[in-house]
Amino acid sequence: MENLFGKIAFIERIDKLLEKYERVATDEKVMLDNREEMNPVATLADEYGGRAQIDVDDGCYVLYLKQPDDTYKKTWYIFPEAHEMLKDLPDPRKKQLVKTKEARGYWRKDHYWSCSKCGFECPAGELRKHYTDAGLVYDKNKFPQLCPKCKMELSYF
Repeated sequence: MENLFGKIAFIERIDKLLEKYERVATDEKVMLDNREEMNPVATLADEYGGRAQIDVDDGCYVLYLKQPDDTYKKTWYIFPEAHEMLKDLPDPRKKQLVKTKEARGYWRKDHYWSCSKCGFECPAGELRKHYTDAGLVYDKNKFPQLCPKCKMELSYF
């Protein structure tokens, strides 16, 4: 019987390790392995220092993993937590992008909040108004922000 409990505990530890990434506040800028800067749309992190970034390229989401030298490299592997987050993000073709000389990359033209459950979208500067209209208290330092309509986690673009 002890052997059975030991196996169950081992399986529970393995399951915990497999579900190690979770969404955190999106990093402002990160360095890619080719030394270009990137402004990700979402960030995942684990308790061991691992980080993953999601960005948009040619209307598609791209996943990058942190390397030992603190740069990020594209990965072909979509782990379960990234898959779940990708399902919550809106259609990447909706994101308005502009190429600027200074940025040497893509910058968002307009930031906005989006809810994948009910379809709520609003420009970033108007979220406080939607919270007030719904009788909620807005805290700009709280992450993640919740949808004022359905209370689901919002994505920021």
